[in-house]
Order: sequence, then C-alpha cells, then structure tokens
Amino acid sequence: MCKSKNNRIIRKGWKNMKKKLCYLILLSLMLIIPINAKALTGSVSITCDKESYGMNDTATCSVKGTSNEEVYSISASIVDTSNATIEFITDSAWQGNGDEGNIQLYTDTGKKGTFNIGTLKVKLKDTSTSDTSLGLEIKDVKFGENDGAEEDITASKATISFSQNTNNNDNQNNITND
Repeated sequence: MCKSKNNRIIRKGWKNMKKKLCYLILLSLMLIIPINAKALTGSVSITCDKESYGMNDTATCSVKGTSNEEVYSISASIVDTSNATIEFITDSAWQGNGDEGNIQLYTDTGKKGTFNIGTLKVKLKDTSTSDTSLGLEIKDVKFGENDGAEEDITASKATISFSQNTNNNDNQNNITND
C-alpha cells in the first residue's frame, strides 16, 4: 500500500516537471526567435521640374527614395534609352556614382524617411524629330541595410515630353510614377 502511494506521488511530480519543462522550452524559443522583426521597405520616385521641354532643352528630374528603416546603400539601373543621353548626378549625401546607367551608392549615415538620391539630366539626341514622349525608368532597385542585407524596392517610371512648342509649363502634371 505504501508503494502505491509513493508511485502516485512520483507520477504527480513527473507531470508537474513536464509542465515546467514545456514552459521553459517555450520561454527559450521566445528569446531565440524575434517576435517583432522589422523589414526594410521603400520606394524610389522620379519627379521632373517641368511638364514639357523644348526639343533642345535638358530635362532635370530629381530621384528620391523613401524608406521605413535606415538605408546605407542603393543599387539600381537606369533603363537605356537610345533617343536620349542621360546623366546621373549623385546627391552629395552619397558616395559612389551612376556611370553608364548603373547606380551604386553608399553612405556612412543611414537615410530614413524621404531622402534625395540624385538628379537625372535628360537631353534628346535627335532634336529634328517631331514631339517626343520619352519613358524614363529606374529598375532593379535595392536598398542595403547596415549589416549588408539588401531588399528589393519598388521601381519608378516617368514620362518626359519634348515638344517643338517651347512654351514650357512649370507644372508636373504629365509625369507619371509607377
């Protein structure tokens, strides 16, 4: 009879021990696996200073980024357009360049929120043509974090109009961002 009572006590103690072990394992997992993981998200936009340009004008378009976390590097491609020459001028906050449409930038101070990336200067190669709408696109955009991890970012497109009519409008109504 004494043995049976001891067995019940041992079994009851083992059940309590199992519960404590399960709680301990769950607590350990919660410490190992991050509960509130943040992911870098953002976008790039192209905004030109006028709605329409004369055939011999150079379009000036700003390239800006937006991010929810700090960005330490940017890589992207400017889609080649055979109708125009495109020059990318890096904003002074960044190091690197955008030679031949290949943007490779970095900074020691992370950028968060809305920030300048650079300026695009666009000029038609053949100004003897009739009115021209030029599609300008930045694609394959990646923002890099401090630890070197990169995230794909929403690309951007804009349409720039060049017209024989040089009555340029300072509005930005004809510019589309996708």
